Amino acid sequence: MKSPCEGNFFKSEDFDEDFVEDEPLPDHDDDNLRGSKEDFDADFVEDEPIPGHENENLRGSKQVIVSVAHSESEEARGPALPGPMISGPPDGTTKQMLSELRALSVDLTPGSKCSTWYGIEMIEKQRQKILEVCEPIADSDSVPSKVYCYSRDPFDLGTRYTCVFEDAELVDYRPEFWKKPTSAIHYTKLAVQSCTMGVNVMKISWDGWTEYTMRHVEERPRLECRDVVEHPVIVYTMWELAGHNLYEQMGDYFTVLEAVLTMQVEFSDVELFLTNIDNKMPAYPIFDAWRTAFSRRGIRMGHEWYKNGTCFRKIAFPPVPGVSTISGNRGRSGQTSCRVGPIFRVISLFTRSLFVQNQTIHGLSEKPRCRLALLHRTEPPRTFDSASYVDELNNRLLAKKLQFKGHEEEGYKAFVFDPRGVPLYKNLRILSRVAVLFGIHGAGLAHSLFLQEGHSALLELYCADRQAGNGHYKTIVAMMGLSYSSLSSTMCKGFDPGVVAGAAIKLIPETTKADCLP
Repeated sequence: MKSPCEGNFFKSEDFDEDFVEDEPLPDHDDDNLRGSKEDFDADFVEDEPIPGHENENLRGSKQVIVSVAHSESEEARGPALPGPMISGPPDGTTKQMLSELRALSVDLTPGSKCSTWYGIEMIEKQRQKILEVCEPIADSDSVPSKVYCYSRDPFDLGTRYTCVFEDAELVDYRPEFWKKPTSAIHYTKLAVQSCTMGVNVMKISWDGWTEYTMRHVEERPRLECRDVVEHPVIVYTMWELAGHNLYEQMGDYFTVLEAVLTMQVEFSDVELFLTNIDNKMPAYPIFDAWRTAFSRRGIRMGHEWYKNGTCFRKIAFPPVPGVSTISGNRGRSGQTSCRVGPIFRVISLFTRSLFVQNQTIHGLSEKPRCRLALLHRTEPPRTFDSASYVDELNNRLLAKKLQFKGHEEEGYKAFVFDPRGVPLYKNLRILSRVAVLFGIHGAGLAHSLFLQEGHSALLELYCADRQAGNGHYKTIVAMMGLSYSSLSSTMCKGFDPGVVAGAAIKLIPETTKADCLP
């Protein structure tokens, strides 16, 4: 019996593409978005029928897809995304991340909520709780396809599933758009061979994003494959699109990275398909991390999907968006009962390492953290005059001899941090020097994920329609082991600059003073 996708297939060649410092992209002259305007293609490789397999059950061409094949025209692709384009994580990164996750979980009590929510047990228990969905047909002359789901339980909103199809054929793909053209449900219809979708498929809780895929699988005696994709493909529909909500974008990011860890596949081998992203949408900063993490195989957008009749060795569907490790288990209200969140720290290290050429997640350079950064907000009603608060803080630092006039290289200094329109790698570079991040409650405070334990702190300012019950960043701070404090005011412009400055100075970590003070 032959596997639906069996054959002596070619392997793709790894490729590197160096970062090219270029002129600002058109229409972005004021965004400080500098990067290569060159895009890349890795074309289909077309081959003759494989000797000894001419009569196997895969009818049609023996074309083997060995890498991503994007739209042919530059216009269809759109401009290249800004930022440094490196070759992506080296082979062995997934194994290294799992090893680090295990090491950081050593102090968590096995079986505890903190361990199963945020530690290595979160991954291990999913691999132990595999729900077999497609039941093999007896006496078939073909090797059956496999469909199974990794089960994440406990999770406060019910069990979440990452479902995988092995040896499946794409029958139909249709993005159905809602009122907003950037909000799409994907309908991916797949066919399987010599197995029957059993009762377990009804146990899986889905909503519109993936319900169609799981409930409308076509069962066949044999697949008929025009093309075969040898590498793993992950299909995901994002919750937060080209908006400015970094918190929700990070939730999507966590979900996909956790799927890679659960499946235990290498980033260098995975191709990512984002169903509701297209080339007309402006790139947002966190997409720099997506693009670099999956740069070996590439990221397909909604208009770049494979043709019907394509078969996949392995195609996976992570849990539906809208809730994630960051926001689940009371993450939005402040999950502070766990004082360590290994998965947060591992993903933070992984992301920072993406933009450090030739370094692993342990190879990050250490720099003095002598800056106090006020995160700038412009959206009313949660906004105030950032410059005046920074001026007051710098005056206080000078008065307390924590800053020295005329000696910029010594002491602490406050500044306005505005990450909008700036590539992620540049913001990470700035954050690596920050001792205290402070600002009005908002999605930008998700940058606290990239501060470092023992050397950084967060001061959160609650005001207007966001008060202390909104604990999104309390959760991140607890998981990252950072110091934390907060202030509240009915009106955002009602904060006393002196009180804010005093609270920020009080949070300066002692561990930074040896490097920052003479």
